[in-house]
Amino acid sequence: MVTKFTLTSGGIETALDSQSLKNWGDVMCSYSRSDYGGIVRKFTSAFEFTLDAYDYLMALYLEKGFKAECVLAIYTINDDWSFTKQFECPLDFSTIKWTDTVLSISSVDNSLAALIKANKSTKYELEVGTDIVADGTFHFDRLLMQESATYEFTQGESNEENGSIRVTVDADEEIV
Repeated sequence: MVTKFTLTSGGIETALDSQSLKNWGDVMCSYSRSDYGGIVRKFTSAFEFTLDAYDYLMALYLEKGFKAECVLAIYTINDDWSFTKQFECPLDFSTIKWTDTVLSISSVDNSLAALIKANKSTKYELEVGTDIVADGTFHFDRLLMQESATYEFTQGESNEENGSIRVTVDADEEIV
């Protein structure tokens, strides 16, 4: 299968030749889903760059350090002889290691599922008045509720003039 690799930094895309990625055959990508949170991808090893990619990434690292940003994209050729992007991931410059000929760097999974998983136990406390500006009074629409109850006796005699009720019960009779 014809494959094309690119590195993109600062909006400039640089094509790599197949020898620039030394361990492409060893890198395995797996996708996992532990719950309904989304799919997270994981790599078994770091990417190892040589030749022009080594020089390009080393210059980027020496210029910006850990703040350097670069995205690795992998394209494959399709039936109409055009390239289709199959995968894209930013490189994590905090994991950079190098020798004289090989620069090793891991990727970052910046998918929404990974960000949610990373911040799922974060709690935020914001104080109204200092952190959140209280610029007015809240007005809530409410439902009017009747707060009264009516009880009615179903036995006995009532006096309509004063509202009294006279109930006669035998001593052994139970009131229900």
